[in-house]
Amino acid sequence: MFDSEHHWFYGAKRASAYATAERLQQELWWYKLSETHVSCVRAELPYLFQGYWQGHLFEVEFEPRKSLVCRSDAELPPVIVALTQSLRRGPSFRYQDQQDCNVFEWWGEGKEARWQAMQGQPVFKQLERLGSKR
Repeated sequence: MFDSEHHWFYGAKRASAYATAERLQQELWWYKLSETHVSCVRAELPYLFQGYWQGHLFEVEFEPRKSLVCRSDAELPPVIVALTQSLRRGPSFRYQDQQDCNVFEWWGEGKEARWQAMQGQPVFKQLERLGSKR
């Protein structure tokens, strides 16, 4: 059963950023990424965590209940699938940034405004809207 009150992203009761990093790591382990290690890099909003999976670095930056951005220097479909399963929804956007990192963004409210702000910006290479168009 999904417990949104205590979920690392959706939870209304906010644990420390370090405890949240631990919860995220456990969630990724639950979704079969047992070789994952996650640590807190920035404990203020938006939180920034660094993770490693099979030797590949990825970053997760998020504001609880609002948005999440995952960056990686390599294609890491299992990490994206695990985050999608944990968040109970697919990413909103996909692109490559100026450092050629693969970036996926999940948005709730504010998704349309974010999409409009991204349009025509050269920093968003291969910008793609995913899932529902609305």
